[in-house]
Amino acid sequence: GGGGEGAAGGSGGSRRQPPPLVACFDKPGERVLIGSGKGLVTLLDLSGARLAEMQVAGGPVLRSLALSRDGMSFVVVCADRVIRAFALERLFEGGAAAGREHQDVVSRVPWALAAFTSDSEHVIGAAAAAEQKLYIWDGDRQLAKMLDGPKDPIVYFAYHPTRPILACCAKSGDIFVWTKQYCENWSAFAPDFKELEENEEYEEREDEFDQQPAQVEAKAEDEAEHIDIVTLEPSELAHFPDADDPDIELECLPIRPLADDDESAEGGAGIGEADAERKAPLGRKRKV
Repeated sequence: GGGGEGAAGGSGGSRRQPPPLVACFDKPGERVLIGSGKGLVTLLDLSGARLAEMQVAGGPVLRSLALSRDGMSFVVVCADRVIRAFALERLFEGGAAAGREHQDVVSRVPWALAAFTSDSEHVIGAAAAAEQKLYIWDGDRQLAKMLDGPKDPIVYFAYHPTRPILACCAKSGDIFVWTKQYCENWSAFAPDFKELEENEEYEEREDEFDQQPAQVEAKAEDEAEHIDIVTLEPSELAHFPDADDPDIELECLPIRPLADDDESAEGGAGIGEADAERKAPLGRKRKV
């Protein structure tokens, strides 16, 4: 009822809030991002108190809402056939905002879903059409790639957290997996490698495959070496720095080279002004 809306909406007075249609948690899971049918995006805490809100320019109905993996941006699918991306900090400024707009200016197709890639640098939009159509835009709103699939509409899609893989759930119940096409180039590993278009008969030399003593010894050493294939090294692919990150970026490392003892002995007992400056403590400023 009306009392429930007033409690969830915070201190809004008698102003009636539009009903929410889409929602998602932020990265720490401590706040909720809500989109309404009138283009209003609201940020709430878990108690229901309103922290910030923003109006999407034009007030379109919001059909989808997704947060980037680094938690810095969010993207909404609007009923006016435009996908808009915003910085999360823009909510605290209030007012109306247009954001970064992504659309098909030629065919003006409607959109079913939109989300960020795992690196939070590209926006993916799924067209609400009879066939599978996926659009990928870069950070400058330029169309980087368009993927055309079979005539089976996309119901939902999810991007892999660390690899360029996209899984799409179709209306028929099938799952289509999109990934990058890799071209094998064996010449990169062996410069003298020759790729053949078809099989060719090869005539080996008489001593081509005869093992030499040095080769046998090197092969025995390689076989004796222990190779660990079980231990997993920590990967930085899934790491995103945040406020609790202990890593500190090293911006400047001031170092002044000190003179060697041999150089000081050659220069005699006297020390020049430049040597005195080099031998001064690093934390003390030299008075001029």
